[in-house]
Amino acid sequence: MNYPSVSILIPVFNRSQQLSACLQAIALLDWPKEKLEIIVIDDGSTEDLSLVTSGNPVRLIRQEHQGDTAARNLGAELAVNEFLFFVDSDVQLQPSTLKILYQALAGKKAAAARGAYKNESKSLISRFIQVDFEYRQRLLSRNEQIDLLDTACALINRQVFINVGGFDRSISVCGDVEISYKLNSRGYKLIFVPGAVYYHRHCEKVFAYLANKYRKGFWRTKVFILFPKKFVKDSYTPQSLKLQAGLLLASIIIILYGLFYKDMVLRFWWQLTVIIALLFLASLASFIVYSFRRDKLIALVSPWLVGLRTLGLSVGALHAICSYYAHKFNLARKV
Repeated sequence: MNYPSVSILIPVFNRSQQLSACLQAIALLDWPKEKLEIIVIDDGSTEDLSLVTSGNPVRLIRQEHQGDTAARNLGAELAVNEFLFFVDSDVQLQPSTLKILYQALAGKKAAAARGAYKNESKSLISRFIQVDFEYRQRLLSRNEQIDLLDTACALINRQVFINVGGFDRSISVCGDVEISYKLNSRGYKLIFVPGAVYYHRHCEKVFAYLANKYRKGFWRTKVFILFPKKFVKDSYTPQSLKLQAGLLLASIIIILYGLFYKDMVLRFWWQLTVIIALLFLASLASFIVYSFRRDKLIALVSPWLVGLRTLGLSVGALHAICSYYAHKFNLARKV
């Protein structure tokens, strides 16, 4: 096999313990060490990350706290190798991960490739997140080409990255979604490689998960504003998720309507509740069947956790939409 040169880019904000584990896993990669460049981008950490990187063949660079997107762009600007390998600081690669990614990328003549999540946490939230990821990855595996990379573990041709101008700095979170849609719109081939496995930490607390979904809903909606066609369909988002968001919105409208027309709403409350509940469960049917085969407890609690996920995403999305139109309104007033 002809091994190309690869720059591994790891943005990090604190997380010194996770970074240490990440670097230990990278040291075991089945790849010639002389063909690897490891760049850790310290995004304004309050921890001294040099204590972690000093014993490793790592280039540590620092920036003021600007977020992952800016950190990845800075790392890419300083990288010199043919390929860029984006890795999150809380990821542990398997020895074969990079090799499998590259072989698939080269064999299918793709511009970029992403790997597959694994997680071994025993917490209920983490188990749900993992089943949710695997359900979505099953959707990805059905496509010869995808339109959504995940920079937790993604390999991309450096020249292609330069050609599209890197990550959009205005998208602080979900920068990987933005660049994926941009690559896809310009005709570059992106692929999902199920065999390229990596272990990733997931949220373990309910409120941390809800906050994460809110952020994702907010920033992903900003990306959809840039690429409105992707809101209709992409290779990663189940259509059922949009139905669930619509049902949540319908529930909110019914509650608000009831504040003014209590008698009418109370008269039909049971009917409306049953209809919304049945539609919500119908939208979950495929996921419940899938999760039952993977984790029976997750199948049992999935209606509540999916409801929580939908709430976080929807509130974040509504915030982004309101912010967008408020900004347009303010601009119109200034003209």
